[in-house]
Amino acid sequence: MHKTACHDERQLAASNDLDETGDPRLAEPLDPRRVSSDHALLAINALADALGVEVAAASQVSGGDVAEAFRLDLSDGRVVFAKTRAGAPSDFFDTEARGLRWLREAKALPVPAVVQVGSEPPLLVLEWIDEAHRRPHSDADFGRSLAALHATGAPCFGREDRRTTGSRGLPNEPCASWLIDPAAHGGHREFDLAMMQLFGGWADDVFDAYDEATPLADGWRDRVGLHQLAPLAVHAIKFGGGYVRATAETAQRYCQRGLPSAPC
Repeated sequence: MHKTACHDERQLAASNDLDETGDPRLAEPLDPRRVSSDHALLAINALADALGVEVAAASQVSGGDVAEAFRLDLSDGRVVFAKTRAGAPSDFFDTEARGLRWLREAKALPVPAVVQVGSEPPLLVLEWIDEAHRRPHSDADFGRSLAALHATGAPCFGREDRRTTGSRGLPNEPCASWLIDPAAHGGHREFDLAMMQLFGGWADDVFDAYDEATPLADGWRDRVGLHQLAPLAVHAIKFGGGYVRATAETAQRYCQRGLPSAPC
């Protein structure tokens, strides 16, 4: 089994600069009318208190459907990514923080450091990662790094702490058989490769470099749709639309031709 890196909530480009409020914790005042909610302003204040710094500037960040997210420039020079969710359980972001720390321990590829995880209000703060232009060898480098991450292994399928993540509480018990969950978990390495192809954006160089570093089992491409069924079904439940059709078509394809042989 392998340590799989499936993870949601991308850190995207910051937009909508926030200013002019007069809140005492902000070095440059933040206009509460331009913050997405009172809860978000409360979370930003809680972060400032926890870290013992002022927030010099804040910008709302787009992307994701679960949390409100921000880029925060702190008075000590650090820039962080912070997200929160109104009404979430107190330990809502703890599972994600644990998963990121676990992936980071492998030192196989860059993973943002967890700066703070809070419960009242629920809050996750990570080091800020700037977007960069793709270099000629970026995809191949990532493919080799992902192979190295998977090669570090995992103590079991699922997670030893039994924690799940995301808005769908899928089982994540530690066991000897295969489980599927959006959290970082012990699973089959082909699952990550299938997820990378579900939403696009990766060139063949990634998969070629991965296969060169750690050869994949014969027929792995025939099993891509099989690995994609679970996340497709989750998206069909949450969003409907084209995901319903994609889930049905993928399932029908395997029903008609039978399941491909799976590697051990």
